[in-house]
Amino acid sequence: VAAAAVVLSSGVAHAQSGDSEATLRRAVERCRRGDFDAARGLFEEAFRDDPTGHTLGEMGMCAQREGRWVEAEGWLDAALATDDPWVRRRRGAIE
Repeated sequence: VAAAAVVLSSGVAHAQSGDSEATLRRAVERCRRGDFDAARGLFEEAFRDDPTGHTLGEMGMCAQREGRWVEAEGWLDAALATDDPWVRRRRGAIE
C-alpha cells in the first residue's frame, strides 16, 4: 500500500513505450505461470521505464493471484486513481 502511495505521488503516465509494453507482457505471462518472483521484477522494470495505470493494474492482479491481498488492493486502488484507458475499460473488474 505504501508503494502505491509513492507511485501516485510521482504521477502516472498514460501511454506505454514498446519496450516497457513488451516487459509488461512478459511479467503477465510469468505471473500466469506462477513465477511470481520473476513477474515482480519485470513489473518493477516496466513501471520504472514507463509508469502507467495499466502496469499498476496488472501488478495488483498478479498480487491477488499470489494471495498478497493487502498489496493487491494498494496496486489496484492506485490503478483506479489514474485515467489510463486500459484501467477505464476494466474498471468494473478491478473494483
